[in-house]
Amino acid sequence: MSEAAPREPPGPGGLPQRIRKAVASGEFPKARLLWEEYGETFRTGRLRGPLPLGRLAEARELARWTRMAALSARAHAQARLNQIAVAQKYGCPQEQPRTRIMARF
Repeated sequence: MSEAAPREPPGPGGLPQRIRKAVASGEFPKARLLWEEYGETFRTGRLRGPLPLGRLAEARELARWTRMAALSARAHAQARLNQIAVAQKYGCPQEQPRTRIMARF
């Protein structure tokens, strides 16, 4: 029986780190789901009263960081697509199959 990997504690405290990890590793669909979960903590927290300014500042910084990381990943992907397009257009021509000359002596 194998032991399960330790999980981060539930709640909003672990979500920012999980969002950063997902974004940094390029798992954008997972990051989107985590952002939705993070947003839900704000909605439920707001029902209980005003949200602390520190928590709002944390969310603002996380959104800024996520945006910059996503824009960077997008730029890298676009540059790679451009390289592929140039390579297809100007790359080495396909080699023609060599014909064999067989001589029997």
